[in-house]
Amino acid sequence: MTLFQILYLALYSFGMVMGQILFKLSSKSQAKIWASSVEYSYLGKFFNLISDVYFVSAIALYFLLSGFWVWILSFTPISSAYPFVALSFVITPLLGSVIFSETLEFKNYLSMAFISCGILILVD
Repeated sequence: MTLFQILYLALYSFGMVMGQILFKLSSKSQAKIWASSVEYSYLGKFFNLISDVYFVSAIALYFLLSGFWVWILSFTPISSAYPFVALSFVITPLLGSVIFSETLEFKNYLSMAFISCGILILVD
């Protein structure tokens, strides 16, 4: 695997992380709206969601990432590329703990260590 392939795959994984952070931001903003004194129907909640800037940004990012992924697969075997998606399972919880003050337990760190080791073995 070339250095550029590794960088592109890491960039793809980071993009996936950003999408998840945007979804979490959307859920927090929607929870505030839905907790207000106004009663929302399911349709009202749906329209609030699809007009949320974080939600729309996440969807747009995933749309762009889909094209980026297809391009990466045009010159990288999927058996080598797909494990890099697991990088997002390491970075997302870490960012979630920093940005949203979410608690990580020992088992979270242990699983992230196993994932990281697996990716390092693949890169070698």
